Amino acid sequence: MDAQNKNILDPKFICARCSFILSEPVQLNMCGHRICQSCLDTLNQNAVKCPQCHIETPQNQIMLDRGFKNNMQSLPIICSLCNWNGILINYQEHLVQSHPNTKCNHCDEECNSFNHLNQHKAFHCSKISIECQLKNFGCHQQIPRFELKAHYQSKQHQDSMLEVIKQLKLQLSDAQATSTPMDTDVSRTTTMTDDGNFVANQLEQLQETLNMLANGTTTLNEEIQHLDTEFLEHQNKLQGLVENSSNVKLAVEEEQLLDEAIMQNLEILNQNLLSLREKIDDKQCTSYDGSFTWKIKGFREKMGT
Repeated sequence: MDAQNKNILDPKFICARCSFILSEPVQLNMCGHRICQSCLDTLNQNAVKCPQCHIETPQNQIMLDRGFKNNMQSLPIICSLCNWNGILINYQEHLVQSHPNTKCNHCDEECNSFNHLNQHKAFHCSKISIECQLKNFGCHQQIPRFELKAHYQSKQHQDSMLEVIKQLKLQLSDAQATSTPMDTDVSRTTTMTDDGNFVANQLEQLQETLNMLANGTTTLNEEIQHLDTEFLEHQNKLQGLVENSSNVKLAVEEEQLLDEAIMQNLEILNQNLLSLREKIDDKQCTSYDGSFTWKIKGFREKMGT
């Protein structure tokens, strides 16, 4: 189950699969780690691999840890849905009385039970913040689940991936050193068997880590293809803009030539107009009967003075 203060509780009280406070804890006897009964039910496997250490435990070696459950009942709890605080033994009753509608407080999805709500938050809610799978290699950021793809492309995650690769090289070197030829006496044979099991377990963990890195690489390749497509689209748009720019430039040059031609025609028309005016003035001053006529402006005013 979820709580506001789950991150400050002792890690042994946190489920290794869903990362919430253990609910009906069951213990994996091969490694000693615990998960929720509801998380165990979702696995449905003959042998359950521990999410924390990757050691497999047969189903008949998994049992409900009642003593551990009793020890948890006095844990201090702050409700994940309000500011109520108390101890774990009273938390379920508070949830039933104060929060009858089991709605996810991150994405508002309705759930039919608190177990369903916890499973929804643990594996499906897109808006809840989760830890990066590379948190043990320096990537400690809390990321909303729907932003995981973008996070995988971040510099911080890429640096953590490089750290993983370094660790892989070291572990492979150690595995090769461990698997060197040994003496065949009984004690050495026993040691070889134990070391072989250790190496096999280490190689299995390395394979899972490589699969995780492969998923991140696939995401990056998809993003590269997406960027290539966008680049081609922008390149085509740029080519179209260049062509349009050339056409606009040509049109502007043609307009300038047309303006120059119009100005030249206007100048010619002005010259012709001046020439016509001169001819008209000349004709007005010409006498055909020996008399000349002059126009005197303000004649009456001048006569009055």
